[in-house]
Amino acid sequence: MSLDTLREFSDFMKDQGLTELEMSGSGFQIKLKRGGVATSEFIMSAPAPAAVAVASEAKAPAPKVEAPKNLHVVTSPFVGTFYRSPGPNQSAFVEPGKVVQSGDALCIVEAMKLMNEIEADVKGRILRCLVENGTPVEFGEALFEIEKI
Repeated sequence: MSLDTLREFSDFMKDQGLTELEMSGSGFQIKLKRGGVATSEFIMSAPAPAAVAVASEAKAPAPKVEAPKNLHVVTSPFVGTFYRSPGPNQSAFVEPGKVVQSGDALCIVEAMKLMNEIEADVKGRILRCLVENGTPVEFGEALFEIEKI
């Protein structure tokens, strides 16, 4: 399966608002998941060509990257839809680099037609927003990384 085909599946999932897609066919099985932390799984039941096997054996192990000790992750308390701003055509509550206080609004998670404002629970600097605006989120899914200060 080509990288272009995988991209087409990914685009289809995004367009349809799907968070998970599983397919299988002759000699392959594919399972794709979308969310705050990108994950994907590809299982090929047919034996890999010798050139691919040799290349994978020659790969050096990836270096382990440790998260800073003062890193705090804000997670979703609900299953719902994530919104970065209070309404359409309005600025995002926060952007990377902004310093927030405990209690400051970070985003909205719409659950069962209710708009739930998610607040910072620590004082710190926004490092990253981990979810795209308007996408579904799961309970406990990481939304923001904050550097505690």
